[in-house]
Amino acid sequence: MDGPSFSLVDLSQFWGLLPALVFAALARERAARGRVAAEALLEAAALFAGGVWVITNCLGAFGLVRPDALRLVWLLAGVGALVSLWRMRAPRVAWPRPRGATEGLVALAAGGLLALTLARALLAPPNTVDVLNYHLPRQLMWLQQGSLEPFLTLNDRQNMMPPLAEVLGLQFLALTGGDRWANLPQWSAYGGVAIGLALLVRRLGGSRGAATVAALLGLLLPMAYHEASNAKNDLLAAFWTVVGAVELARWRTVEFVATRRAALRLALPFVLAWLTKSTAMLFVPPLLIAGLWPWLRRAVWSERARVLLPAALFTLMMIAPFHARNLAWYGSALGSRRADGGGREATEAFGPRLFASNVLRQASLHVVLPVPAWNERWLAGVRTVHRWLGVDTNDPRTTLWILTFDAPYSPSDETIAGAPVHFVLGLPILLVVAAGWRAGGARDRVRWLATAVLAGAALFCVSLKWQPWATRLEQPLFLLGTAVAVVAVEMGMRRWARPVACGTVVLAGVAWWPGADTVGRTLWRSPRITEMPRDVNYYRMLPRLAFRDRAFVDLIARSGARRIWLQNVHDLAYPLMRRLQARMPDLTFVGATADAFGRVEAIVTLSLGVAMPLYGEFAGRSDWRLVGAGPGDGIYLPATRVWELGWERNMPDFAGWTKHIGLTPAEHDLPGGGRLSVRTIPSGHAQLFYESRGQPMRLRVTARRLAAVSDRWSFSVDALGADVVVDCEGSGVKEIELPLPSEPGAHVIGLRLSPGVAQDTVFTRVQVIDLPQPSLGRRL
Repeated sequence: MDGPSFSLVDLSQFWGLLPALVFAALARERAARGRVAAEALLEAAALFAGGVWVITNCLGAFGLVRPDALRLVWLLAGVGALVSLWRMRAPRVAWPRPRGATEGLVALAAGGLLALTLARALLAPPNTVDVLNYHLPRQLMWLQQGSLEPFLTLNDRQNMMPPLAEVLGLQFLALTGGDRWANLPQWSAYGGVAIGLALLVRRLGGSRGAATVAALLGLLLPMAYHEASNAKNDLLAAFWTVVGAVELARWRTVEFVATRRAALRLALPFVLAWLTKSTAMLFVPPLLIAGLWPWLRRAVWSERARVLLPAALFTLMMIAPFHARNLAWYGSALGSRRADGGGREATEAFGPRLFASNVLRQASLHVVLPVPAWNERWLAGVRTVHRWLGVDTNDPRTTLWILTFDAPYSPSDETIAGAPVHFVLGLPILLVVAAGWRAGGARDRVRWLATAVLAGAALFCVSLKWQPWATRLEQPLFLLGTAVAVVAVEMGMRRWARPVACGTVVLAGVAWWPGADTVGRTLWRSPRITEMPRDVNYYRMLPRLAFRDRAFVDLIARSGARRIWLQNVHDLAYPLMRRLQARMPDLTFVGATADAFGRVEAIVTLSLGVAMPLYGEFAGRSDWRLVGAGPGDGIYLPATRVWELGWERNMPDFAGWTKHIGLTPAEHDLPGGGRLSVRTIPSGHAQLFYESRGQPMRLRVTARRLAAVSDRWSFSVDALGADVVVDCEGSGVKEIELPLPSEPGAHVIGLRLSPGVAQDTVFTRVQVIDLPQPSLGRRL
C-alpha cells in the first residue's frame, strides 16, 4: 500500500508526469495552429483522451496492457513531446488576464477552489464507495490480464460500465505502481469545466464578464466541487459534454462552414462522453439535434452526407471496442447488470403520473435547506401530491433497489449533495428561454441550448429510476444550464445584469460553504486527512472494514492460497486487493477465464457483514467451508484444507446459517471509542436456519447487557426440541456453546430473550460451526 505522504525518494511517482508532458505538447501544437488558449486546452484534452483510448485498446489486443509496456509507450511519447516542444516555433500563447478588481476577485476565488480540490486530490487516497467498489478494482484486473476484456465477477459494473475514466486512471496506476494520481483525471475535468463554460458563454454571445461569472458558478456547483477530488467519472463525462457544446455553438452561426475536419472535431468530445458515462446516452442526442438543426435545415443531402458520414464512421470505430466486448460477454451491447433486490436502474413503467413523480422527487434533492421545518413541509407536500396522483413515493418500478424516498440536507456528502441555488434560480430561466418568451435576435443564441438541457432532464426522469445520489449524474445539465442562465440574464436584464450576477455568485458561495470540507476528505475538520495514514483513509466511509481486511490478508497468507476469487457486489474491494498484492506479490485474482476459475484456491467473500452459510458451492465444487475473523464476511477454503489447518473454529462472528428471521444488525459505541458490530433481537425472539452435512455441529453465542444493571436476565436457545435457558446477571458478557442436531438436512434454531431485556441486550457472536469427521484427520 502507498505510504501516508509523498516522498522525493519515491522516484516511481515521477512517471506520472509523462502524461502531463504529452498533454502540454498537444496544447502547444493546437495553439500553434491559431487556437486561443482556451480552445487549445479543450482540443488538446479531447485529443489526449482519444489517443489514450485508442492506444490502450490496441495494446490490449496483444495482452500488453501491463506496467512495463505502458511505461515504454509513455516514455517514447514523452521524448516525442519534449522534441516537439523544443522545436516548435509557435508564437507565445496569449493567456487571458483579469481586468479590473471584479475579474481579479473572480480569478482569486476560482484559484482557491482549484487549490482546495487539488490538495484533496493529492493528499487523500481514493475512498469514494463506488471507486473502491468497481472503478479501481477493474483497473487492477485489466493490468493483471493485460487487456480490457471482461472477466468473471459478481459485480457486473466492473465489466459493463463505460470505461474511459478508468482507462485514463489506469495509465497512472501502471506508471507509478500506486493510486496517488488516481484523482487527477477528475480534478483536471474540474478545471476544464471552468474553461469550457467561459468559452461556451463567449460563443453564445455573452460578454467577457459573463464568461467569468459562468466559470465561477461552474466551480461552485457542489457536485462538481466534491467530485473534483475523487476518482469517479461523472465530472469527466460532464466536462466532455461541455466541450461538445462549445463545438456545437460554432455550428449555430450562419457564417460557419461545415467541413469533415470540423465534424470530426465535433464528434470526438461526444464520443468521449459516451465512453465515460452511460447517462451521456441520454444527454448527447438532444444536444446534437438542437445544436445541428439550423445547419441540417440549410444544408442539402449531399453536403450532409459528405460532412457527417466520416464523423459517424469515426464514432462507430471509437465506441465499437467497448460495445463489442459487452455484446460478446453479455449478449447485449449495453451489458446486463444483475438486478439484485430491484437493482435495475432503468425505469420499468411509464406514464404521465410516474413522470411527474420522478420530476418532483428529483427536484426535492435540490431544494432542501439547512432549515428542518422547511424540509419537513416540502417532503410532506411531495407525499401529498403523490397521494393526489395515486402513486407510491417508493414505487419499485420507478425507485432504485430497495430505497425509500427521502431528501436529507447533506451538503458535505459527495454522493447526495444538491445544488439549491443553481436549481432554484436556473430552472425558471431555462423554462422561459426555451418557451421563446420575447425571443428573437441575440436571445435565440441560447434557446437551442435551453431546449436541449430541458429535453435531457426529461429523458433522465423518464428513463432512470429515482435514486438519492442522482445529483452527481445531473452535472452536465447543471453546467450547461448555468451557461444559458448567465447569457440570458445578461441579454435580458442589461442594466441589472451585473448586480444579479454578483448576487447569484454570493448565494452560490453561501450554498457551497457548508459542504466545503467534504466528509470523506476533510482538510480542516477533525480528523483531517493529514492526521491519518493513507491506508487508514481508504476506509473513511466504512472504517470497520479495515480490521476485516487486515484479518483477511493474514488468513490468506497463512492458508497458502495464491489463486483467489474475490466475490464482491457492493463492498469495498480495492483496499483489500492492494493489501493482498503488497503482502503476496505472487497472488493472482482469478476471473479471466472459466478454466482459470476452476483452479481457484480460495473464495474471498465481501458482503458488508451479511451472514454467510457454513458451506458454499463454487467452481462446480460444494465442499468450500467458511473461515474468517471479525464481525462479518469470510473466506471459503476446501473443507479438507480447513481441517488440516485446524481452523474449524476460526469463523466470522455472525456466520454459519443460511438465513435468519428477527436478528437485526446494529452498531454499538464502545466506552473507549470505536464501534462494535452486534446483532439485536428487537421483538425478543429470532430464528436461524442452517444446513447440516452429518458432522457434529455446535452453536456458539456471546451475549451482553448494555444497561448498567445488577438484576438477573436470561436468553434461551431451542435447538433440540426444548429450550435451553442461559441465566445471566448484570451487564456482564455471557458465552455458551451448545451441541446442535447433525442429521443431514435443514434445521432451525430458536433464540429468545427474557421479557424486558430486548432493548438493551446485544449479541456479539452467533456462530454455527461443525467439527471434522474423525476419518478426515488433521495435520496441525
